Amino acid sequence: MNPFSWPVLVGTLLVGSPALYAAQVADTLSPDVALVRLLLCAFGVWAVCSVVASLANDAVAANEAAAPAEVEVEQPADAA
Repeated sequence: MNPFSWPVLVGTLLVGSPALYAAQVADTLSPDVALVRLLLCAFGVWAVCSVVASLANDAVAANEAAAPAEVEVEQPADAA
């Protein structure tokens, strides 16, 4: 998964929003620390999204591989 895809960017903003709030609104955190936290959040969200996408692709591939075998078993025999 691309680290600049929209799920990663949205997830990063959601997870890193407390640091951004503390740096920009509450002024209780320095902006450089907030940026480091945001970058760490981006790496974590990207890693989680990559694992989930990989698992989903594996599941789809397994279902597609098993589908032709199921179709052959379910076809009724002709009673001519």
